[in-house]
Amino acid sequence: MNLVLDQKNTLPFGVALVTEVERLNAIKDKFCDAIILQRDLPENVKSWINTLGIKNLPSGRVTLKREDVSSAVQQLCEIAEMPVGSERAWFEADISTLAAHFSKILNSKYIRLRLEVVTTDACRKFHVDALQARLICTYTGLGTQIGNLNENGEVVSVKQLETGVPMILRGTLWPRNAKAKLVHRSPPIEKLGEERLLLVLDAVDDPEDAL
Repeated sequence: MNLVLDQKNTLPFGVALVTEVERLNAIKDKFCDAIILQRDLPENVKSWINTLGIKNLPSGRVTLKREDVSSAVQQLCEIAEMPVGSERAWFEADISTLAAHFSKILNSKYIRLRLEVVTTDACRKFHVDALQARLICTYTGLGTQIGNLNENGEVVSVKQLETGVPMILRGTLWPRNAKAKLVHRSPPIEKLGEERLLLVLDAVDDPEDAL
């Protein structure tokens, strides 16, 4: 599955790296609980998005067909009056690309897309999502934290993802999945005065069930 093993042992057990978006399908490997796309945000995009205020960051939640993701993201950016330019074009295209690959991996016709501006300690407890799989990417602010549960129920080997790095995590509904020992959480940021722009993608079989 073209996995890149972490030679420095800095990643929790069950997590692998890939260097191409097409290789995110390695989440299907029986040894993987999460796949991380190792990449850097373009410097111009990173600088641009960090200068935007909260009111210009897109926010919303919508369930739609995978082919409609591009237009939906564009509408959310327009509502937020996100400045038009090459950086916004890259941002919109990146979300569409991630959604296309994610829906293909999960063989789902529908996607639940959530863009959220986070300023509080939401989801600060380590957990496993009660779904088949989820894609997470933080475009500005601190990245998601992941770790392993040991035999005492303690979280060890905690790693914080870099900004702009997408990750697909298996959930409790992944087929034939044993009880997951990989957990994740949003980093506590409230006391730091941090802001995060978070993308979350879920595969949905029936849009009427996506409440």
